[in-house]
Amino acid sequence: MWIKYDVNSIVSRVFNAKDSTLKSPVVKINKQDVAEIKKRFDNKKVRFTALTFLCYAKAYADKNGEFRLSSVGLSAWLGINRKTLRNRYIKELIDFDYLIEVERHKNNPKWSMAYNSKIDQPYDSQATKYKLNVVLHNSGDHILINNNIWILFSELF
Repeated sequence: MWIKYDVNSIVSRVFNAKDSTLKSPVVKINKQDVAEIKKRFDNKKVRFTALTFLCYAKAYADKNGEFRLSSVGLSAWLGINRKTLRNRYIKELIDFDYLIEVERHKNNPKWSMAYNSKIDQPYDSQATKYKLNVVLHNSGDHILINNNIWILFSELF
């Protein structure tokens, strides 16, 4: 099923969903999460990228721990050049076995979103499917507030 990028399709899809309330997941980071990142990485920007993937996975991973994330969207969120993010930081996360690239996106542009009925939500078909090679447990004292990953990073590192 495809959802076009228009307001009517998006509104219709939300109201036809099983649970039509929009949710904002609370992402919590615990001491074990921080220790794992510190143990594997010493570069500040790689740690920052690892924390970002961890937060995103805690919010959006499916029951197998897999999630889709667009490098364009991620670079816009973080304010880091997409090629640098992909070729340096994400590559290091994969090289040090923190992140697994399950399925890479295809390079054909699409002006619509795919719909995954298994998780009952749309996803960007240009996004790469990833899985973290760590335990995802959404607990801890540190909370991601307003998607401001920089503040959370400065608290933890």
